[in-house]
Amino acid sequence: MKSIFPRLVDPQEKVFGLLLLVSTLTSVRGKSEPVQRFTVSPESVEVNEGDDVFLSCVVQNQQGKAQWTKDGFALGFERDVPGYPRYSYSGDSSKGEHHLIIHGITLEDDGEYQCQVGPTAKTSALWASANVTVLVSPSSISILGGIIGEPVVAVAGKQLRLQCLVKEARPAPSVAWYRNGIMLDQNMHTERAEPSTQFKRWNVRSRVTLTPKPEDDGQQFSCRALHPSLKNSPTSLVASVVLSVLHPPEAPIISGYKTGDILKEGQEVTLTCRCQGGNPRPRLAWYKNGKLLNHPNTTYTKATKENDFVMLSVTLKVQAEDDRASFECRVAKNDILNHPLADNVTFTIHYSPKRVLVTGSSVATAGEEFTLTCVTSESNPSSVISWLVHGMKVATVASLISETEDGGFVTSSDLKYYLDRSLALSEINVDCTAHNSASERVVSESHAITIIKPPGRPFIRIEGAGDVVAGGRMGIICTSEGGNPHPGITWNLQRSHEAPDEGPHRRAGHEGPGPSLTSWLRITESRSPVRSPTPL
Repeated sequence: MKSIFPRLVDPQEKVFGLLLLVSTLTSVRGKSEPVQRFTVSPESVEVNEGDDVFLSCVVQNQQGKAQWTKDGFALGFERDVPGYPRYSYSGDSSKGEHHLIIHGITLEDDGEYQCQVGPTAKTSALWASANVTVLVSPSSISILGGIIGEPVVAVAGKQLRLQCLVKEARPAPSVAWYRNGIMLDQNMHTERAEPSTQFKRWNVRSRVTLTPKPEDDGQQFSCRALHPSLKNSPTSLVASVVLSVLHPPEAPIISGYKTGDILKEGQEVTLTCRCQGGNPRPRLAWYKNGKLLNHPNTTYTKATKENDFVMLSVTLKVQAEDDRASFECRVAKNDILNHPLADNVTFTIHYSPKRVLVTGSSVATAGEEFTLTCVTSESNPSSVISWLVHGMKVATVASLISETEDGGFVTSSDLKYYLDRSLALSEINVDCTAHNSASERVVSESHAITIIKPPGRPFIRIEGAGDVVAGGRMGIICTSEGGNPHPGITWNLQRSHEAPDEGPHRRAGHEGPGPSLTSWLRITESRSPVRSPTPL
């Protein structure tokens, strides 16, 4: 083998090497002498480039000459090892101590070393080997294919291969992979050593195959160089990337209200939509009955991200028209999400009727029955109708409840009321009131009814007494009690129907209104006796 450290070897050393070889094939005969042997043999070492190396060698009962060889080439017997300024022999040679010291070791010093003791006529040759491995730390480590500072984009469920390159180490390094500091199974990756362009150095490529999950989003994956030179190093050689795993979010969840809960008109409610996960970050929006929410009493809370949740809140002051309305939180579609995700709630709103409407006749005859109808506007729950006639509550009146297309209720009631003849009123007010349990609010409407009454029988009396002298004046008075509207009185003289005359000979007049109507007639023309009229 050609020496990597060429030097001249004198003939005496060549003879020694030949004798050493022969001594391995023969044994010394004759009288038994103490045998030379190693009490301390050199041991293989691994050292970092630049360190000093100490290889021990102690021979007991040494008889032959001692020297060291490197990769089969003799270094000589001299203690300062000429030609090798960094090499020297150490120890007391008289005691058989022949240690080899190498200062500032380099890659050129890497190899097999032997401590050799030559034979004599009485003893055999000795040799003991040790390997010196010069450790060269990797010069660099990197994860290929990524951009420094940028995450590696992956899709959940699709395989991703990461490749780690460790360069220029001796001996060839190995690689360990980690997820957030936890080592991955060695079976998940493969390694391949490649000769480096640098002398006696190696590169290693390690490939790991992953199937990313949503929970891997934002997690750090690292490769670490494993090498003897790094065992006691205060730092490690590591390359890392962060995964950006594209994946859809979970379905959103609405809190703040559950379908079936009851809200009252005017009440405030805050709906919070929370959506977990998702990359890219999900965008949330609120809809009412399938249309983007544009409620007149709406307050939005800006979407926020806490931990792995995206939240969007909306505060509503509910109205009657929100009853049975569907409020939906929707996650918008994106490159990963092919169809929108949504959650919804349906409101139940209790609200009072806004008004009542009373219909029916405005005129009724005393002694007869009249009918009025009262209808409420929509409410939820249904309303209760009450009737008051002239301020007095009417006993229970049946009601009819009907449901509208919007889910509310309309209540109607028909009042049939008999007007007593003895009622001394010309007009009465009928009130319809309605309310429900949604609030204490009561709505009402008043309806006036004019009462028609016939007048009483007329009564006639004459002013004064007895007969009237021809050419004199006579007053006749006709009175009728009651009647609504107020009755009119006409006079009939000599069986002819004529209206009161306002001429100079006859004068007529009326007094009222009031509980009675009085009509008077004064006559001055007639010259014939006139008897006092009798009541009709």
